[in-house]
Amino acid sequence: MRNLSAGLHKLAEPLLLPFLIGCPNSVRFNTLRILGLCLTSLFVQPIWGRQAEKDVMAVNVLLELDTDNVQQVRAMNTKLRQAYPEGFALDASHIPHITLLQCYVRRRDLAEFESAVQSIVKSEAIETMKLEATGYEATPAGLEDVKSCVLKIDPTPELRRFHEKIVQAVQPWVVHGGDANAFVPPADGSPLNPQIIQYVDEFLPKSSGSHYDPHITLGLAPQNLIHPWKSKRFDRLPVKLIGLAIYHVGEFGTARKKLLSE
Repeated sequence: MRNLSAGLHKLAEPLLLPFLIGCPNSVRFNTLRILGLCLTSLFVQPIWGRQAEKDVMAVNVLLELDTDNVQQVRAMNTKLRQAYPEGFALDASHIPHITLLQCYVRRRDLAEFESAVQSIVKSEAIETMKLEATGYEATPAGLEDVKSCVLKIDPTPELRRFHEKIVQAVQPWVVHGGDANAFVPPADGSPLNPQIIQYVDEFLPKSSGSHYDPHITLGLAPQNLIHPWKSKRFDRLPVKLIGLAIYHVGEFGTARKKLLSE
């Protein structure tokens, strides 16, 4: 900040010197110093304001699967972890789901955010929505040579319409610029992968609307282990839903802590 103030001081000096001719040196110096500090405050305060606006949460508005689907997905996750033990387990604190949207919301706005979601859910029959899984896919996980293995979901018109209604309803409470503090920290104490921080921030422009790509994350594995899954025949799998929930997001976009269930 001292360097910035000095730079602005030098910038202002040639503009003000003609008006300070005949003034004592001390007056010149103090006038330019005060102006430099004022300009510094003008430029720096908005930046500090954005940095201070960190009291946000990374949230996932998601569709919950029925018990049979959860068991099937966890069985697939177990197979992945047998081949790649470093991957995460879909246990009681990592819930299988279909994401509708991920975003940052201020903690103080969470109740209003939830109310906006509830207003949409009231008019929807989520349990009757007919979905199908269509195959496996490898997506970026922010790790070298390791991918997320996902179960692709057919993006039916009904699902897309519901997704878009939820996105539109919560727009007033979406904020940007979250950091690692916005997430449930990894259970092993390791640093949060920076890619998930960026992914949540960019979900609405890059992964919603026409870019919405519904899926169920099965776990992590090197791409060469996922390729045989993609290559083998896949019989379309019916996916049944039991409702909608909002979760606090953890590492790799996992659903870690339930905040609301509908």
